[in-house]
Amino acid sequence: MSLFEGLSLIISGINTISIFFLIAQLYQAKKQTEEMTNQTQQAYVQEKEMHEEQRRIKTVEVLNNWNNGIKKEVRLAEKIVGKLSQDQCSKLYDYVPFEVSKEIHDILCQMCSKRGHKCYKCKPNKNGQYLISGTQLTELRGNVINYLNNLEIVAVAWKQAIVDKKELELQFAFLHVPGKKSALSIFREVAGGGNSYPALNDFYKQIEANSKKESFQKNIQ
Repeated sequence: MSLFEGLSLIISGINTISIFFLIAQLYQAKKQTEEMTNQTQQAYVQEKEMHEEQRRIKTVEVLNNWNNGIKKEVRLAEKIVGKLSQDQCSKLYDYVPFEVSKEIHDILCQMCSKRGHKCYKCKPNKNGQYLISGTQLTELRGNVINYLNNLEIVAVAWKQAIVDKKELELQFAFLHVPGKKSALSIFREVAGGGNSYPALNDFYKQIEANSKKESFQKNIQ
């Protein structure tokens, strides 16, 4: 064997060993990359599961706060406003006395702080209408604002997606009655020119849109 042939064999052997080590390094790098990818995916799944759990907990918390924040007087106020016209809603928001029917007056008496006392103002006029003014007007307005403020808190949580949005949309589907514009919608439009409850306005629009979806209606039923 000549010197040239010997050198060629040595170089060839070195190249073979180098290729082998290169392949081994590439294989090891691939394994490390796969392990890192798997770890990243697992961390993402765990973080997502934790986030979903936190959203479920927050959803229950928001619903619980809603139920605790809506007292009897507030529910009665919401019921009354549901029977008012746009003109009556405007007067209520502006602290302007207005007249109501006996039906509305009877509901109002259930939430009035003077209930049980002899109130000479609680008498119908010649048209059978009752004037809402003074303490009754202030209390009714305050309770309606309380109701809407609590709804706005729920709507903000929904809009920020810190809760289960679909669950809240289901729970508050009662806010929209198909084919009918609620008096609360009218009162919201009156309050601050319709800009007082931005999150609630968006929340209500979504609920209204959901009412047109057959799949959503099945979930409610």
